[in-house]
Amino acid sequence: MNESIYLHLFLAGILIAMAAAHFIYKLRSPHTIGVADLAVWMTALYFGIAPWFVFLDFERIPFESSEVLLRTYFVLVTFLLAIKFVAYVAEKAFPSRDTAPPGVVVSRLWIVSAGATTSSLFLVLLFYYATVVLRVAVGEYYGMFLSGERFAQDMPEWVGILLYFAEVFKYGAVVWGAAVLAGKGKHRLFAVLILVTEFLMTFGVGRRWIVADVVMFLIIYLMFVGFRKKTLVYYIVGAILVIVSVSLFQRVRYYRWTYGHGSGIDAYITAISDAIEDADKTRRTEAADENLGERPLEMPHFCMRIVEAQLEQPEHAWMQGDAIVACLVYSIPHYLYPDKRNWPSPEGAIKRHFAMDVNIDMGSSWPAYGIGDFGMLGGFYVGAIFGLTIVLAEGFARFLSPKFPYLAAGIVGTMLMYACQVQEMPSEIFASLRNDFALGILCVAIMPLVRTKWFSQDDPALPAGSDQALESTDDQTAMDPVWPAQVHDFG
Repeated sequence: MNESIYLHLFLAGILIAMAAAHFIYKLRSPHTIGVADLAVWMTALYFGIAPWFVFLDFERIPFESSEVLLRTYFVLVTFLLAIKFVAYVAEKAFPSRDTAPPGVVVSRLWIVSAGATTSSLFLVLLFYYATVVLRVAVGEYYGMFLSGERFAQDMPEWVGILLYFAEVFKYGAVVWGAAVLAGKGKHRLFAVLILVTEFLMTFGVGRRWIVADVVMFLIIYLMFVGFRKKTLVYYIVGAILVIVSVSLFQRVRYYRWTYGHGSGIDAYITAISDAIEDADKTRRTEAADENLGERPLEMPHFCMRIVEAQLEQPEHAWMQGDAIVACLVYSIPHYLYPDKRNWPSPEGAIKRHFAMDVNIDMGSSWPAYGIGDFGMLGGFYVGAIFGLTIVLAEGFARFLSPKFPYLAAGIVGTMLMYACQVQEMPSEIFASLRNDFALGILCVAIMPLVRTKWFSQDDPALPAGSDQALESTDDQTAMDPVWPAQVHDFG
């Protein structure tokens, strides 16, 4: 191995160590886990594991100069620190313990997820399965089913808006289901039904969505139940489910795209049939190996190409905020600003500025946009913006939770999903926050007319330990490392 590979693996190992150390620290008090924590873990793991995975499986990593590697990983580390810094400042300025009896130390994510279990079962089932019907209808009439694409050329604007809003209720159902399963309520069968349905719906979208769904469930479950021998089997099953599902998804995707089946419902049925038969196994395996040998490195590769361009082209060193501005413009609804399509896409703006091939797909991520805008200072810059986005979403969800617990769960659920995915343009997250606030403002407007019992149960199935925790006034009990196990022996 050359020095470049040694340095690359060493720096990637630092990210993995950071994620592991922070995760172990949070295991002492899992009820304090927030969306920012998950964003730090997933970002560190995606960027940290990718070089190791490619090296161990394929024994190769593209050469990068030491300066490019050091600058890139410096940005990644400062990005993670910035997310936690903003979350820390927000917690100190507006402590979540103020929303509960004195001495209770829980995160806003915990409060909103616990509150989700008070949602009316009828409304959860109604809104969630309405999103299922909508997604199936779009697949049938517009040929865009589970493909991960955001629009079809002939699809009306209002349908696209409904799909965006549907995401809130979809992920709200995942949060509700995970919290109910972690508890001792009578609706666990319905929770399983929703989670299985959503997993099957997500299966065709992509690997990142599969991972996001499973990780979201496990994190919320961990937050209430803790990490103990009795529950270890659930986390092992979750890991196996991800591995098996990703493998099956790759097989279906190969036959769907290789044979031109497309994105409609019929296309998926045909592709699944072809995948079961697996007549082209040799070529499929070769294509999968090629994909896995390149795809994991797309995000760090994009960051490094920007750093390299800044070193080689001092006159084009920084975009000075243009990349994030483009993301903000693209998050404006089309009907409010139809000319936004005349702007270059956020990723395209970066590629043009640094003279990259606009036709080559790159792995967009927050750190890439930070580097493009402000070089080595960009990590803290975009980390602070992302952290602020998370804080705003969590705070707004906490505000809505008492009267609209299902909507509040959907807001934190969408942020959890983006925290899990990592490879996402900031414009998507800005658009998601826009949708959350649009729905929330509508609810705030009708709040004086709403009776809480319309949206919640009289006898909620709170997650394990949540009812006892919110009544606790003992600081030591609330901070005990094995707090979830003490308050409820989940069997």
